[in-house]
Amino acid sequence: MNAFDRLSDLAYCLMELLGRILRRRSDVLAEGDKVTLNVPQNPKLHGQVAMVRKLTQWGAYVGCTAAATGEYRALFSEMEAERRAAPPLEGYTGDVCCCCGGSRMRRAGACSFCEECGTTSGCS
Repeated sequence: MNAFDRLSDLAYCLMELLGRILRRRSDVLAEGDKVTLNVPQNPKLHGQVAMVRKLTQWGAYVGCTAAATGEYRALFSEMEAERRAAPPLEGYTGDVCCCCGGSRMRRAGACSFCEECGTTSGCS
């Protein structure tokens, strides 16, 4: 393999990883959910409550009266969901893994153990 082939393989792997992360993020939000906008560089929008109109792979179109057109294209990192998560499944803590974003966290003594990636959290 030459350097170009290796770079192409690496780019493909990164795109796959990014796609997985974005799919997880979009699983957290749904159309019709209320979100709080976190856009410190735009004081007009920062802290405003908006409604998700359409989800995309990068974020969502949200309806917000503070936006000039009534709609704002918000990245996932600019939105905080207002919707409450469903109650945890039996045997799980309801926490979210800090590494993979999975919700299958179990108690393991004083720690939490992620069944999806094997990471532990809350241990000293």
